[in-house]
Amino acid sequence: MTPRPELPRFGRVERYVHWAVGILVIVCIITAAILYIGSLAVLVGHRPIVEFVHVWSGFLLPVPLLAGAVSRGYRRDMTRLNRFVDDDWSGCVPKLVVSER
Repeated sequence: MTPRPELPRFGRVERYVHWAVGILVIVCIITAAILYIGSLAVLVGHRPIVEFVHVWSGFLLPVPLLAGAVSRGYRRDMTRLNRFVDDDWSGCVPKLVVSER
């Protein structure tokens, strides 16, 4: 059996942006759970540090997207993905019929 060639879907910058946003979101979810669930908060302790990490990971969420926007490949990928027109959504959204009286 011959190995199939790899299909390159995303470039290096797109992967870095994806992983950075994913890690920040996971950090936000984990720290939110620690802050919200009392038994986890007692287990972890150091609530001010957890709160600090939670807030700053939320503030940092746009940074990978903005950093990726500097890359030509990332902008090209976003342009390729932004290809929807109004007709693409016409079958998904029911039209409202307003009766005239």
